[in-house]
This record gives sequence, C-alpha cells and structure tokens, in this order.
Amino acid sequence: MSGGTLFVAVGGTASGARVSSGGIELVSGIDSGATLSLGGTEQVFGTAFGDLVLRGTQTVKSGGTAVGTTVSSGGQQVVSGGGTASGAIILSSGTETVSSGGTAIGTVVSNGGHEVVSSGGVGDATLLSSGGTLGVVRAGTASGAVIVSGGLETVSTGGTAIGTTVSGGGHEVVSSGGIAVATVISSGGTLSVVRAGTDLGAQISGGFETDSGLASGAVILAGSQMVANGGTAIGTTVSGGTETVSSGGTTSNTLLAGGQETVLRSGHATGTIIMNGGTELVSSGGTAVATAISGGTLEVASGGTASGVAFSSSGTLQLDSGSHISGAISGFHSGGAIDLRELAYAGTSTASWTQLTSGSSASGTLTVKEGASSVTLTLVGSYTSGNFSVTSDGSGGTLVTDPPVGGTVVTSDGSGSSMADIAAASFAPAISTSVISGGYELANGGAAADTNNGGGTDPAVFFSGDGMVALDALLSQFAGVVSGFDLGDGVDLQSLGFGSAPGVASLMQATSGSEAGASGVDKTGLFNLTLLGQYAANFSAGPGGHDGTLITDPSSAASVIGPTSMTVAHS
Repeated sequence: MSGGTLFVAVGGTASGARVSSGGIELVSGIDSGATLSLGGTEQVFGTAFGDLVLRGTQTVKSGGTAVGTTVSSGGQQVVSGGGTASGAIILSSGTETVSSGGTAIGTVVSNGGHEVVSSGGVGDATLLSSGGTLGVVRAGTASGAVIVSGGLETVSTGGTAIGTTVSGGGHEVVSSGGIAVATVISSGGTLSVVRAGTDLGAQISGGFETDSGLASGAVILAGSQMVANGGTAIGTTVSGGTETVSSGGTTSNTLLAGGQETVLRSGHATGTIIMNGGTELVSSGGTAVATAISGGTLEVASGGTASGVAFSSSGTLQLDSGSHISGAISGFHSGGAIDLRELAYAGTSTASWTQLTSGSSASGTLTVKEGASSVTLTLVGSYTSGNFSVTSDGSGGTLVTDPPVGGTVVTSDGSGSSMADIAAASFAPAISTSVISGGYELANGGAAADTNNGGGTDPAVFFSGDGMVALDALLSQFAGVVSGFDLGDGVDLQSLGFGSAPGVASLMQATSGSEAGASGVDKTGLFNLTLLGQYAANFSAGPGGHDGTLITDPSSAASVIGPTSMTVAHS
C-alpha cells in the first residue's frame, strides 16, 4: 500500500500488510507481519506482532504493544508515552527510540543497530553485541542491560543505567552528568567513567574499570580498577584483583581484604584499611595518608611517601630503601612488624627507645642501628627499649617486632604455642609471654630472659588487652616483671589460698627509674609481684575460682614509666 491509509479497528485483524511511501497503517486491533518500507508508517494503539521496518517508522502509542519487531536499514521504532515494545531486534542502521514514559523490554541491538532511551523512557534488559549501541540520555533509564562482545552503552547527561552487566569485549561509558548504578563487569568487560560521570556500587569480577570521574562503593573480586587523572574512588573494597591510583587520581577509605592497591607517581590514597592478605604499595612519587594496617602489608617503595600510619592489629609496615615515612606511627604492638628493607641485617642490630612525651599524648622515637647505618621512627605510645626485637626479615633487611621474639602470644581462641601446655596442665618453665584479647596463660617460673630488665633469668609477662595469667607453681619460682597490667586483666595466684575473708593488696611505688624488689613469696608467706607502670592503691584481691587469689585492677589505666612492687596477703 502506497499513499493510502489502512485502519485496523478494535477487534479487527490485519496480516502481512505492506506499507510503503506515503502509506499509513493505524492499528487499534491486531496486526501481524506488516512490512514498512520507503517511508511507510504504522501507528500502534492496539497490538502488532512480528513487523519488519525497513526505512519506515513504527510508532507505539499509549496503550499500544509491539512484539518482536525487526528494525533495519534505516528503519525506526518509536516507543512513546504509555507504549510498550517487547523483544524488538534492531540491526544495521536501525533505531529504537524510547521516550516520554515509553517502555522497551528485551530489545536486541547488534550489527550497527541503535537504541536511545531518553526523557522518561525506560529500556529494560537490552542485549547489546557486535556493534550494537545503547544511549541513555536526558532522564532516560536503562535497567538490566547486558553488553557482550562489540556492544556499547553510553550513559550521558541526565541518563541512568542500573544493573548493567558488561562482559567479553563489551563496554559501558559513563560520561559527564551520567550515572551508572550496580554495574557488573565480568571477564573481558570494561567500564569507563569519564570526567563528571558517576559510578555507584560497581562489581568488578574479572573486568576493568577506568575512573576519571567519581566511583563510589565498588567491589573488586577479580580484575582491576584504574583511578586516573581527575578521578576519585571512594570506599572501594578489594578482595581480589587490584586498584591502581595513577597520576592525578585520588582514593579514600579503600578496604583491602585480599587484593592490592598500588599508588603510582602523583597518585594519592587516604584512609586505606589493609586487612589480612591485602597489600598497599606506594610507588615512587605516590602518597598514602592515614593508612590503617589490620593484618595486611603496607609497602612504601623507593620514592614513595606514607604518613599517619596506624596499626589496628597485626600486619607489616615495609619501608624499602629510599622510602619516606612522615608523622608518627601509632598502635604498634604485639603482632605488628616494621620491615626496614633499607637497613641491611648483619646480626648486630640494636633498638633504642627515647620517650619524648607521656600521658594521653605519649610518644617517642625508636632508633634501629646496624653498624654505621640507622633508622629512626616516631611511635605513639609508651615503650622501653626492651619492648622491641630486632631480627632478620629473611630478605636481607631488618625486622622490628613488639613484644620480643621468644614471647608466647595467647589469644581468646586459644591460638599460640603455650595453649598446648595449658590444655595438658603441664608445668613447663614460662618464658617472656604476651596475653592479648581475652587470652589465658599458665606461668610456672623458670629460666627465661626478662627483656624489661636488660636480660637475666626472670620470666616476663606482657598484657595487651584483656587477659589472664595464672601463677600455679611455687610462687617463689616466679621472679619476673608484669607489664601492661590494666583494667580487664587479671593475675590468678592459684597457690596463694583465698578463704572467706577479703584479701589485702598493698602497693609500694618504686622511685622512677630505680630497681624494684623481685616478685616472689618471702619468708612470711606474703607474695610480692613486680609491675612495670605507675599505679595508685587501686588493686582488688578476691577469689580466683580455683581456691586461689585473683588480683585485678578495676579502676584506671596504667602509664608505663617505671617498676612498682605490690604485696598480696590473706587475712
């Protein structure tokens, strides 16, 4: 039909109509298999099935539905307010335009076809491949698009793409003013966020994201995210794969839970948290600020800079030759390690501590010396030289740890070599021991180095967090020093019987810097326990649950400045 009008009324049916130059088909009933060519048009108010549009136009109006339309060779399908197109196939130079409240579901765009979603239109579950494109603009929304080899989705000013999946050679571009939400980037897929574009909550599972705009809340399971010049990435979680911060790029609050963040020259990372298995590498010219080490590794390479480093649990700070560390290092304690790669280990290393300030703002300097070379670090907290152990890192450098090597670390889950002794109720000699995070240690005296008193034969106990030490042999055999004893800790004197009357604990504060009397039971049966710290008469003696006496500090924290002698008796 050329130049005329075919009207398919409500209840009417048309099949196989051919509409060409100047012809119009108005469908209020049901039409199937129409061909629109050479300027022919069809307006669908009812239902159209399986039409072919070749250089013609099909318009789906309010209340109309077009199913399985094929658009090619310059043809157009227009889905306007209230209209729905389902399962359209858009091929070479064909176009589907969805606007003003129209909806397109399950469109397949390939081989040079185009879909445009704008002005309140919705495109749902579009499949893009082999040169097919989808443009989301001006208040248009695309949801659940799948982009495979050769497909391209572009989200620009005012457009929003939600839940796009990009894989195997597919590409999504979020340009200025566009927003992509919850994109999944699988192996071989790419997402590019250009300047002033926004990506929220992407999941990278083997693909690649380049960010020159804003990327927030990305999760990297495998693959990588590149934060490029002008780009900002906030709150990325890396559990596998990598995040790379290149020149002019910025990241904040990245969580490394098994992957790696690399900060390149003129890149900047702030507030990175490094968990077990995670690594942050600060390369030459890169900067990391306020990194928290919580089981992983922060490596500062030659020419790289890190400042405000904090240990929140175990982990390693690795300082390569030529690296820069500024500001104080906080939270360094049991489980943490500082690897001084620039200080070649030769077996003669020494560590010396200078306390500069005390109290709530306590800090000082740690100097590690090997031959004529030395490294000085500023640490937050109160330490003594005996707190630090210096050994080989196994790679030619020098490893600094706290507490000293030879200590037994006991945690609330029973990890640590000494727990086997506890389970077997053995009476092996106690060595320098740390009790952390609710741990329990049985100490029975014996020969061991007391690193807080410059060597000798006394065992030492270090508290770091709530814990319990039980002294369960002849108390006269324990002659060591207890450090870090604080609120939540306890010393169970199991062989000092506790009856019905309250125990008595008295305190003798030694002069700062002097030697206190050794721990042990004197001839009168009183037990003297030597503590490292500054205390008041704030100890409690009560039943230990094993017919012994339990000593606790229920009031205030200790400030470690010198030895204290405490005497415990039973009335």
